[in-house]
Amino acid sequence: MGQREVLNENYEKAFENYEKAFSEVEKPFVHHYYTAIQLAMLLNKLEKSKELISKGMQKGISPKMLYNDSLINGFINEKKLKNFVEQQFTKEKLVYEKSINRFLLDTIAKLSFIDNKWKVHYLDSLNNLYFKDSKSTETIYWKKYDSIVTDIVEDKLIPLIEKYGYPGESLIGIHGFADGYDKQSYGLYNGSVKLILLHYFSYPRSCKYNNILLKEVHKGNLLPKEYASFIDFQAQWGNSKYCKVLYYNEWHTTEDSTLFEQINIQREAIGLEPSKELELKKKRGLEICKKIREEKKYKHIKLFQWCG
Repeated sequence: MGQREVLNENYEKAFENYEKAFSEVEKPFVHHYYTAIQLAMLLNKLEKSKELISKGMQKGISPKMLYNDSLINGFINEKKLKNFVEQQFTKEKLVYEKSINRFLLDTIAKLSFIDNKWKVHYLDSLNNLYFKDSKSTETIYWKKYDSIVTDIVEDKLIPLIEKYGYPGESLIGIHGFADGYDKQSYGLYNGSVKLILLHYFSYPRSCKYNNILLKEVHKGNLLPKEYASFIDFQAQWGNSKYCKVLYYNEWHTTEDSTLFEQINIQREAIGLEPSKELELKKKRGLEICKKIREEKKYKHIKLFQWCG
């Protein structure tokens, strides 16, 4: 609801919705704090801005992530908040670091490395070099990588999820906390497990892990849009004899209009906006991309959809 009000440029109402959400949700995601910080600053709410900066830093927001944004950096300079930001970071980063499960963080890093290594080896390198000469060679390389990613997910990752929960930002923090970050997301994400599972669901799979992942959405460990993307990959690349699922139209989409109503019901059930609203976010993001290219800096409230 807060994001919907941002789309409508009702920023005061949007901020009220974010505040209400923070009071009701046990584990807010860090990018929601970032958007709320922007809203508080846009509305010239100094004390709320400072409060949200502190809470956001407990989830992994660094000074660099704040300074990278034209809107936030402008407010920090105007209100002379740089000392507050730096001092608060020294304090709150300890809270963030203590919240991280180091065993899970290290384990996921190793699994992610193995997945990426063999995907590049078999699919991006050998497959691209040799499949033109032999279709059977292409099949061999796909099967080899399939066996590797299957082992990673079914024998290692799923048992970890069942024991500890989904290893997203709530358990292993966000990427880009200390140094580098993605220009569009400012590093406010953790995509390691997401990427592994997208690779896994690029092959036909059964539905046996869907309920496990859905429970992690309800626990607040897994972003709804990530879960929806996993199901979209199953719908796109799976086989109905293994698992017949309906698209969420979050990543891959169906153009069958007779399914749109059910898709929106399905989206709402896990906390996603209607498909038309998602399209508005994408359109807004593309427009912001253009402004960023042309003007270099552009003050806008981030909804973390493309450049927007």
